Amino acid sequence: MAHSRPDLCCAINRAAQVTSTSFCKQHIQEFNKAVQYAKANKELGLSYSHLDKDSLHLRVYADASFSSNDDLS
Repeated sequence: MAHSRPDLCCAINRAAQVTSTSFCKQHIQEFNKAVQYAKANKELGLSYSHLDKDSLHLRVYADASFSSNDDLS
């Protein structure tokens, strides 16, 4: 889902950081909220069209969510 739904990448990454020692009720609530959002917005996603090699330009974007993880990474 992360490859076609960048809007859900943050929720997926946060869920992947939960361990058995850090697990709490809040994690279930956050995960359920992300699942509900994904189900309600099924039409969102990336589509890839054919690229013309002669007119390609490189654009680079950076994620501004520095230190947004629970462990401040």
